[in-house]
Amino acid sequence: MVALAAAGCGGPGSADDDASHPADTPSLTSGKDLPVAITSAESGLLTMKSLLGALPPEPTANAACTELTLRRMRKRTVAMAGIPAKTSAACEGGKVSEDPGVTTRCTVTYDGVKVP
Repeated sequence: MVALAAAGCGGPGSADDDASHPADTPSLTSGKDLPVAITSAESGLLTMKSLLGALPPEPTANAACTELTLRRMRKRTVAMAGIPAKTSAACEGGKVSEDPGVTTRCTVTYDGVKVP
């Protein structure tokens, strides 16, 4: 990505510098061809298919608040890590409290690492 950004950036006074492009905005037509063609995303990175494959099935529309919250936490944890891995999640007391002002502590386990 850095190479792409650097290849397309013309500094002040460059040949493609004109009033339609502020100095800090790269031109889409400037730069040189890269020595290697980019054909697809890097293998092993997270895709929506691999993200969903690392999670349990989507809860039904009438699922309990705890079930919905735990799945959302697992999904966000895998998305932040960027690599699918085995996850689990649990809350103290076995459920998320729906009482106003009450905090429920929950933990997601990602590839054996506990994430409170």
